[in-house]
Amino acid sequence: MDLAHEGFLRLRSRVDLASHLGIEYVNTGIGVTADQQEIERFYREFDALLAYAEKRGVKIGLESHAGMTETAVATLALCRKLGRPNVGLNYDTANMRFYTGLDPIADLASCDEKELRQRLFHVHIKDHRGGKYNWDFPPLGEGEVDFKRLVALFDRIGYSGPCSLEIQFYGPGTTDPTPEMIDAGIVASYRFMRDIGLGD
Repeated sequence: MDLAHEGFLRLRSRVDLASHLGIEYVNTGIGVTADQQEIERFYREFDALLAYAEKRGVKIGLESHAGMTETAVATLALCRKLGRPNVGLNYDTANMRFYTGLDPIADLASCDEKELRQRLFHVHIKDHRGGKYNWDFPPLGEGEVDFKRLVALFDRIGYSGPCSLEIQFYGPGTTDPTPEMIDAGIVASYRFMRDIGLGD
């Protein structure tokens, strides 16, 4: 079995689990390829998967990664091409910045607000420091993502969907953070989220 097909089978099983548990959203990445046959195959197989998920009341969010989902603008264009109502964005503020070097809030703000409101399913609240391809994802408030502008954008478009805190710290070749660093990062990030209106 090839890896792409196995990936679709695994995602289908996650759709089944989500449906069984009454969970509305499943998030995934889609990988990167320049091979036109692989791209055409992706459209065929993903369309079938979306149809399967739609019957089970499950929406699929595409995470911000390299390739066709690098930006919100690109992901929305892909959603329009796919043409299904149950596919949208799992927007990762730091990944977008990491892969493009661009401002994630400006990216979101450049989208059609009505379309963004309909297609923004989930947001990874993650900070980033440095330029393109710089692997540095610190606790919230220690990086360069402007989360206050993000909250203002959420207010403007009426987004009240799920947000997940994510901290990846430093990249390969570095020492793993200690449990104390992880705990402190989570506490500081939660306080930061609460202070800007993203936490309870």
